[in-house]
Amino acid sequence: MSTCAGECLFLCIGIYLCYCIRSAPSFYFENKFISFAVFNELLISTVYYVVRYLSLPLDTAPLRKVAYAGYKDDILIGILSALLTY
Repeated sequence: MSTCAGECLFLCIGIYLCYCIRSAPSFYFENKFISFAVFNELLISTVYYVVRYLSLPLDTAPLRKVAYAGYKDDILIGILSALLTY
C-alpha cells in the first residue's frame, strides 16, 4: 500500500505543479499536454489500485501481502493486455 500512496502523492504534486504553470506562455501548448498526461496517469493508477485492492478476498487478511505481490497481478495484467489487444 505504501507504493500506491507514494505514487499518488507524487502525481498529486505533479498536478499541483501543472496547475502552477497553466498560464505560462508556450508555442506548442506543452503545459496542457503535460497536465493532461499527469492527470490521466493519476486517474488510471487510482482505478488500477482500487480494482487491485477490491479484488482481494476480505476474509484472508494474513494472505493479503502474498496475494498483493503474487498471482492477482498476473490475472489483472492478463485481463488488461487482452483488452488492449482488441
